[in-house]
Amino acid sequence: MEKSLSRYTQLFLSFFKISAFTLGGGAVMLPLMEEEFVQRKGWISDEDMLDVYSLCNTLPGVIAVNSSLMIGRMAGGFWGSVFSVFGVLLPSVVIILALASSIHHLADNPQVEWAFQGVRAGVSAMLLLVFITLGRKVLHDKRELFLAIFAFLILEVLGLSAVYTVVICAFMGWLLFRGEGEE
Repeated sequence: MEKSLSRYTQLFLSFFKISAFTLGGGAVMLPLMEEEFVQRKGWISDEDMLDVYSLCNTLPGVIAVNSSLMIGRMAGGFWGSVFSVFGVLLPSVVIILALASSIHHLADNPQVEWAFQGVRAGVSAMLLLVFITLGRKVLHDKRELFLAIFAFLILEVLGLSAVYTVVICAFMGWLLFRGEGEE
């Protein structure tokens, strides 16, 4: 069945499915996108997905829309990006319209809060698994691993902004890797 559908239709349906069945926004969707488009379909590479992660976390805008736009473009050109963005947005719009009148009743419900706590724990585990999986594929030596851990510590322990982290790690990378690749 999937082979008979056009790539555009497959992109739309994949993003629709991912968007319809995830809670927590674009960061939660990224591991599912990686599984769908890198592992299952093979339409983009691990390196491409790492670029999507990096850019979507630094670009302004909604991560889900930015990532669907980028993946759609990589997998299907301009129209691939159009179908992907439409697929990722449609479930949210439909759900918001359906729940708009009754959402205020759910906000103070303790069972709903408990469910979201469980979802957050599951999402954290999924993100950690994806970062470990991608890390194994893109970190090739101890210096690269050091830079990744160093960047994490700068962001999380020192609380510096991503801009400062990129500048500091670029300088550290230059120090660690200078002279390599020169002929």
